[in-house]
Amino acid sequence: IPDGFSGLASFLPTLPPPVTSDVKRVFRDGDLTWAHTEYNFGGPNVGFDIFEFECGLAVEHWDNLQPPAGPNPSGRTMLDGLIQASTSDPGVTLASKKMAYKLVSRALVAGDTSVLDEVIGDTYLQHNPEMADGKDGLLAWFGAYIGAGNVISYTKIHAVLGQGDFVLVVSEGLYGPSPGVATAFYDMFRVNLSDGMIVEHWDVIAAIPPSEDHANTNGMFSGFPDYVQPELFA
Repeated sequence: IPDGFSGLASFLPTLPPPVTSDVKRVFRDGDLTWAHTEYNFGGPNVGFDIFEFECGLAVEHWDNLQPPAGPNPSGRTMLDGLIQASTSDPGVTLASKKMAYKLVSRALVAGDTSVLDEVIGDTYLQHNPEMADGKDGLLAWFGAYIGAGNVISYTKIHAVLGQGDFVLVVSEGLYGPSPGVATAFYDMFRVNLSDGMIVEHWDVIAAIPPSEDHANTNGMFSGFPDYVQPELFA
């Protein structure tokens, strides 16, 4: 989509009807708001949208969209589950961000799956459409997916947003049949306030379009404010 109100206004009429959205959950981190939404937007999609606001107006937008699938082996969809943060306490938010960053940076970027015992609770509700609940479900899927000649590789974390017990981690990497294609990963986690362990996960995974197909020059990961930069939560 091109920049500006005119870019959005010119894009929307190109979509075949119906164009609908059903927002399931919304969270805020500073001037950033992120939404988890079911779309019919050129076809059915599940999406995460991040907006930056200034003086009550949206001035920047990032997103990731994936066609819906599921329910997964545990009977969960990409959108069900709790919809509201239990608290907005800054201390809880910081602790939750650190836990989510630890999972993604250690297990998914560095490939150290031993860290899962330190970050995932006895209960781990999974909303990825292909994975089952629990650490065992996560590890079984990774083993089967990679064993079938596929690649899932997180190479860089770009942003960590949070409100209370909910955290959204924005990353990029490679995904799909080897050697994989450039992919954006949006992973949302819920942290159990009683013990600080991660107990629920949603995600949206989508290929990054080649730069020659972009209608703007911003890129999918540039422009995030300093307070969501991942190195703050290491």
